[in-house]
Order: sequence, then structure tokens, then C-alpha cells
Amino acid sequence: MPNTARIRLWLRRVLWGFAGALLLLGVAVIVLETPPGKAGLAALISRLVTNHTAYQLDIRGISGLLPAHIHIDTIEVDDSRGDFIDINGLELRLSLRQLLRGRIQLRQADVDQLTVWRRPVPKRKWRIPRIPSLPVWPKIETLRVGRLVLKEEVAGRKAILSINGTVLPVDGRAFPEVSLDISAPDNDATRATLSFNYQENLPQLLFRGYDEVLLPELLDAPPPFAVE
Repeated sequence: MPNTARIRLWLRRVLWGFAGALLLLGVAVIVLETPPGKAGLAALISRLVTNHTAYQLDIRGISGLLPAHIHIDTIEVDDSRGDFIDINGLELRLSLRQLLRGRIQLRQADVDQLTVWRRPVPKRKWRIPRIPSLPVWPKIETLRVGRLVLKEEVAGRKAILSINGTVLPVDGRAFPEVSLDISAPDNDATRATLSFNYQENLPQLLFRGYDEVLLPELLDAPPPFAVE
């Protein structure tokens, strides 16, 4: 009997602990859905990035039904020289089913405008660029950047592009399959298709494009620059 009573006591404690954890989780979710909760989340993320990286992050205007639908008015990223990247009108729609399985799957990732003010501050002498490796690449079914604004300090002259595409992770690969359509939203000066995939277990990069502005400046070649 003493053993039975002790087991019942521990079972009650476990059940009460589980109920308390669920209650705290529910309260946290409710708080995050309020404007003050979302503002606090934005401030926390901004502070963590600013305190633990070489960049200063400022996130403003989080709204939507978290975490399935996230809208952010403005994200500003600064480095030691000042303005680096501004993101305006970011909208993310996630798959909750995949998120519960520990996977990040974006049904939609929209950016109204992404502005790159200049190149990042170099940390070391010039070397061959390396593709960043993330622990888990998100799956993005629909990617849209309405206006990618590259300031003159980035490539020698200002350029405005529009990007549409997909990002599909591949099991066992460090880099996902990517397909991008690039164009100039205000004219026909730029038209390009960029894709990266795997054929027979070998990586394949494909680029087709026509450009009268950015690539001729970067490559010091007469316009237009065309690759078929």
C-alpha cells in the first residue's frame, strides 16, 4: 500500500506539472498574439542579434497570427559603417504541420522592398566566396521580392530588380535547389533565369540572361550582356 500511495502521489505531481506547463504555454501564446507581446518579441530578437553579432538589428511592426502568418513592417540591419540592409513589408506564411515536425516550410515569402545600401565590411583579405551552410534550409514554395534596390555603392551604379522563385531543400545536401526569375520591374533592361539543382547526384548551375545595366558595369563589358 505505501508503494501504491507513493506512485499515486508522483502521478498526481506529474499530471499537475504537465497541466501547469500547458497553461504557461497557452498564456505565452496568448501574450504573443497581443500588440505588446509582439513588440516585446521584436525587441528581444533585435537585442539578441545586436549583442551577439557584428550587426545591429531593428525590427518594427510585427503583426499577424503567429507563427502561421507573420507580417513585419520594417527590418533594418546596420554594421560598423552604418546602413547595410533594409527590408520593408515582409510577409511569411508557414505550414504549421511541418513546423510541428521540426521543419520550416514557407508557403509564401513576400518582400515589398529589399534595399542593399553597400557591400558588407570585409573581415579578411579577399578569398573565394563560400556558400553559407545552414543547419536547416527552409523550404520556400513561393518567393517574391517586389523591388530589390541595389545602391550605387554595391555595384557601381544603382539597379532595381524583381525576383520570383522557389527554394527546395534536398536531403543529404548542404545547399538547396534554387530557381529564380530576375527582371527589372520598371523596364525590360534585365531578364534572367538562375537555377541550381542536382542531376545524377552532381550539382548543376544554369544561368540565362540579358542585362543592359548591372552586369556590364560589374564585368566592365559593353552593354547589353547576354548569356544563352
